[in-house]
Amino acid sequence: MNGLEIATIIIAGICLWLGYRQGLFRTLLLTIAMALAIGLSSYACPYVSNALQKYTAIDDKIEAYIIGQWSLDITKQDTTKTEQMQIIDELPFPERIKTAIISNNDNDANGIYGGLQVGNFQEYLAKYLTCMMMNALSFLVIQVVITVGLVVLLCVTKVLTEIPILHGIDKAGGICLGAAVALIVIWTGFLFISILGNTQAGIWAFSKINESPVLDLLFSHNLLLDVATNISRMIF
Repeated sequence: MNGLEIATIIIAGICLWLGYRQGLFRTLLLTIAMALAIGLSSYACPYVSNALQKYTAIDDKIEAYIIGQWSLDITKQDTTKTEQMQIIDELPFPERIKTAIISNNDNDANGIYGGLQVGNFQEYLAKYLTCMMMNALSFLVIQVVITVGLVVLLCVTKVLTEIPILHGIDKAGGICLGAAVALIVIWTGFLFISILGNTQAGIWAFSKINESPVLDLLFSHNLLLDVATNISRMIF
């Protein structure tokens, strides 16, 4: 069991304990608030990501770092499929991200390459990873802002937990919903790790995910990651 697995178990345990402590009704509202935040964040993410790329230099700095980190030659035009697969295999990312990179590698002027305004594979790889990290960053910022606003509503449900008949149901249900909250928190944490993908911290985290069947399973089924890897919503 590696350090990231232990941290994930601790986070899940805290969420279950908080679910028991807050009870069914308050945890239900928290779960609904987080689900609404995810939905609204998914909708707004492409717009925020585009705005950040248009009005800030964050994406340029990320792209420059990626090019330097992986020694990419964005002017090389004759990369073969074998060379492309070798470059992708050498990336420290989990298979979920590598699969997304491969599936979007269409080399079509009317497709992803055209949308990203790139002319070769290594330029595409730099742009794709940049867009993925910008999407993840935008999603997390929006989700935090919306969640904070919605969680304020938790105070309204406190009166319901004082009813004796509902007290036992409230505690048991809280634990169950606490598990759902834990999953959302863990998925969000993985999304944050995606932003750090090319840093030493990100490389370390991805290596721990790759060597752990449990973490790899959670990462591979992370629905929030679709927001980051689906760059077509942002460029079309």
